[in-house]
Amino acid sequence: MSGELTPMDSIDALEAALQESFTRPVLILKHSRACGLSAQAFEEVKSWLGLAGSDRPSYLITVQTGRAIAREVTERFGIRHESPQALVVREGRVTWHASHFRVTASAIEKALS
Repeated sequence: MSGELTPMDSIDALEAALQESFTRPVLILKHSRACGLSAQAFEEVKSWLGLAGSDRPSYLITVQTGRAIAREVTERFGIRHESPQALVVREGRVTWHASHFRVTASAIEKALS
């Protein structure tokens, strides 16, 4: 998992990430392959992962193939769905989220520090 985005493609994967958030913060990125802005946010997250070191659990929900997971995240946390959208989860709760141009490597690092 280190240094890369792990695909989140099931409710079980979401549950495992939420459990992991009790040990260390978890980043979840909702990404659309059809959106240029989402591609830019994806590159920001990849840049952050390259700089952040190896022990940063980070998950990717591709909205075209993971609609049910994206919907579950929206319902569970009560945060309106957007794409791109990054969420930091600690102890099972979202402690930071951003969408569109606000998804940057520096914003993610600040949210996790």
